[in-house]
Amino acid sequence: MNMPNTNNVYGYFTSRSNLEKLASIFKRRLSDHNVNIVVNKSHYDGTQSIQLNGDKIEFDSTLFNNEGRYSFNGAVAGSESEIYEVVNEIFTILKEHKFKPVFEVYNESFECIAEFKS
Repeated sequence: MNMPNTNNVYGYFTSRSNLEKLASIFKRRLSDHNVNIVVNKSHYDGTQSIQLNGDKIEFDSTLFNNEGRYSFNGAVAGSESEIYEVVNEIFTILKEHKFKPVFEVYNESFECIAEFKS
């Protein structure tokens, strides 16, 4: 299964706490235990970002604003149903832990095929 050439998932979540907490949650809850989860901290301003990298997924966050909203965009490999399952799992984890996620999933023709809103 090849990764898409471009992102096919776009979204965001809200966090006012250290992203290490979110990384710990993902490490416990994601069904794919081969996903590498890394929190990076900017040497410039201390802003954190979280990355998920695995055989089927690549996600990266960027802080949008001072209210704790982070973009969380990425690529998921597989059929539409497989992509839906992965995004739904990430969405559910974020939602259950009060991160207020929103995601849109696009196909190869860049048509929106699924929306997830908390």
